[in-house]
Amino acid sequence: MTKPLDEAARRADRKEADHRRESETMQSQLGDARHQAGVLQGRLDAVQAENLRLQTEVMTLREAEARARETRPSAAVANSPGVRKTPRLTRSTRAVPGAKPATRGKKTV
Repeated sequence: MTKPLDEAARRADRKEADHRRESETMQSQLGDARHQAGVLQGRLDAVQAENLRLQTEVMTLREAEARARETRPSAAVANSPGVRKTPRLTRSTRAVPGAKPATRGKKTV
């Protein structure tokens, strides 16, 4: 009777050792995952801080631009790309005398 009992004890010991190794492996994987999550959280925090800084900078620049427009409205209009300081020279709409009208020659086959 001791033989089946000894075999059962050995099987139980092997199963316990297997479970212990699996548990240690999972604990190691959990530690790695927690470390990776911490690294990613740090990166996210840095990106969010940079985003906030850039948003603040954009708002500051927009406010400065609005103040500049309020203080110099005539200069802003005169320097805008659509407004010319000097008038453009125009061409005459008359045809040039002695010029031949543009005609197409017949296509030869």
